[in-house]
Amino acid sequence: MSTTTHNTNKACCTIPPVKSDYQPKGTFKSYAGFNRVYVAGPEKPGKLALVCVFDIFGYKPQTQQGADILAENLNAQVLLPDFFEGDEPWPLEKFPPTTPEDQKKLQEWFGGFANPANHVPNMLSADDAAKLEIPFGCYISNDEPVDEFDKIKEILAKKPLADKNDFKHFDSFHGWAAARANLDDPDNKAKYEELYCDLINFTKKNSGLA
Repeated sequence: MSTTTHNTNKACCTIPPVKSDYQPKGTFKSYAGFNRVYVAGPEKPGKLALVCVFDIFGYKPQTQQGADILAENLNAQVLLPDFFEGDEPWPLEKFPPTTPEDQKKLQEWFGGFANPANHVPNMLSADDAAKLEIPFGCYISNDEPVDEFDKIKEILAKKPLADKNDFKHFDSFHGWAAARANLDDPDNKAKYEELYCDLINFTKKNSGLA
């Protein structure tokens, strides 16, 4: 069951209407050793800059819209580097894999990266939480291991920064707020908006902007 509650705070009310036919507002440029980085928000970073990581499908309008929402509501420069430079992202139309052949190809694709477990949210590990010394926001779907999620919350609840963390279990699928988001679906759209509200509030609280 979901532990999600709809958010009615001011931050949510100021988020621009989410669009299913979204045209990204940012630009692409070379940045910090990357040949291609999607940059949203001010041309020059001010008090706050965020580095975002897309999912295995690379640049998609749903993900770029999220970056634009964060940039606009936080007055921050948001950077979305092309971590696949030299490689191809996994085709969205081939996920989830439906045949043994495609399942094998996906595993081989993951094997081409140094440590995919560190980049895929549904590979949560409580062992990682034990090492955290900074505020942590964790927003899972029904596809993530709830037992690991609960262990992470227990571990971080005992740390000095416990009151700065934020957790939520969304009654949705993995990728509901990124490339796999179907923003024509009212429920998915509402959860997409709620997640970005949570991210904005978490960032404001822990960056001194609140």
